[in-house]
Amino acid sequence: WIAPTKEEEEEGWRNIGSVLIGVRVRREIPSVGNMPQLKENATVWGWLPAEESNFSNEESGLPAALWRIRFDNKAIGEEDLEESEVHESAALYKRWNVATLS
Repeated sequence: WIAPTKEEEEEGWRNIGSVLIGVRVRREIPSVGNMPQLKENATVWGWLPAEESNFSNEESGLPAALWRIRFDNKAIGEEDLEESEVHESAALYKRWNVATLS
């Protein structure tokens, strides 16, 4: 369980009420300068419902919920994802985890 910061609470982020809370994900981190592109693991810890997120889906233009992840590597921080991105990243994590355990 990951608690929201005071600022995140004020913004309305919730850490209950979504089945995606606690899901492990793997994300590609873009390369910066001479650093190569990385893949890092994270955990979905919070979400904002569509009616509170002030975010619209790029394709549909409709309000969309957001899920916030925290990377295991604290230097990377956090990232906000749409539901489809959470599912894609969870599948990537599962494939990586299976390969790692093999």
